[in-house]
Amino acid sequence: MLTVYTRHLKGCDHRGDSRWRRCHCPKWIRGLLVTGEKIRRTAQTSNWDNAEKLARQLEADFDPNKPPESKPAETTLREAVEVFLADQTARGLVKESKKKYRTLLERQLLGWADKNKIKFLK
Repeated sequence: MLTVYTRHLKGCDHRGDSRWRRCHCPKWIRGLLVTGEKIRRTAQTSNWDNAEKLARQLEADFDPNKPPESKPAETTLREAVEVFLADQTARGLVKESKKKYRTLLERQLLGWADKNKIKFLK
């Protein structure tokens, strides 16, 4: 479990109380993670609530029971252009506007990417 504490500055009136929340001194986080790892680091804030949020986020990030995050599906440049042009059609853009997008993206951008063998084209 991680806890937040205050490392008071020299001029702070509450120097003897590391649990004092309302001063503008730097807040720190210390404790033991679920994995058994000891941690002591700055919260990089003087706000107690923000430091608490960071501590809870750190605990969640190191939780071994947390399901693994799925990676977003990779999209090729060609697929992105196709989706964008389909969206323009669905939005009902006039023919001239769609033609400008098609020229810029399909003919110029994809042509340039093919010519230069850009690796994210499949």
